[in-house]
Formats: sequence, C-alpha cells, structure tokens
Amino acid sequence: MKIFKRISISLFFIAILMSFTSSTELYKGKWKGEDKGDIGLFILSEDGYATFETGGQVMGGKSYVQNGVEASMEYEVNEKVKPFTIDFIMKLNKNKKELGRMKGIIKMVNNDKMLLSVGFGGAPRPENFEKDVITLNRVK
Repeated sequence: MKIFKRISISLFFIAILMSFTSSTELYKGKWKGEDKGDIGLFILSEDGYATFETGGQVMGGKSYVQNGVEASMEYEVNEKVKPFTIDFIMKLNKNKKELGRMKGIIKMVNNDKMLLSVGFGGAPRPENFEKDVITLNRVK
C-alpha cells in the first residue's frame, strides 16, 4: 500500500511539472509544405529564429541579407488568443532594430502536422484558416 501511495504522489508531481512545459515546443523543428505549387522548408529553431527556404533561396535565421543589409528573423507564438498567433520579426543584425513583422496564425493538427496562414507583404494578420493556408508536415 505504501508503494502505491509513493507512486501516486510521484505521478502527481510529474504531472504538475509537465504542465509548466510550454506547448510552443511542438512548433520547433523543420517543416515541409507547399504553397501555390512551390515546395519549401520552414524551420523554427530552439533559440527563437525562423527560416524559410524555397526555390533555393533562404530567408531568415540568425543572418541573411535583405535589401543589401544583414538581418535576422525571429518568431513569437502567442497561445493566449484563438487562433494562436505567430509573428515573424525581421531585425537588423548590427543593432537589433526591428525592420518589420509578418503576422500570422498557427494551429497544430497533431505533433507532425501544422496549419499556417501569414499576411505576407504587410497584409494584416489572417483571422482564420479559410484562405491562403499552408499545411506543413514535420521533417523527421
């Protein structure tokens, strides 16, 4: 009986500790998707950087060149709103000044499938996944 009690208490504390783990961990990794016939890769790194790679071109990450300047692209996920939002933040590398944001929404279908919709080119954040949604599959 004592062993059952110890196991129950241990499981209780493990459950509490796991509840503090952010579900944003699910987003991190390498994803593959198709947008308007183009197949591309989408990487959300452990250290908060986002990289898009399509047609042999790379945009984002810790360092890339945008309009002749060295920049980086970070991401932030907000799970306190529905649908969850994701912002891709472009910054100058030399002083971390923000150059702009692409605002989107994100939804995990399961651990290996994600929906993403982004307002490219300064467009407003999409409100739902009815238009211009990209289905991304985790690359293993």
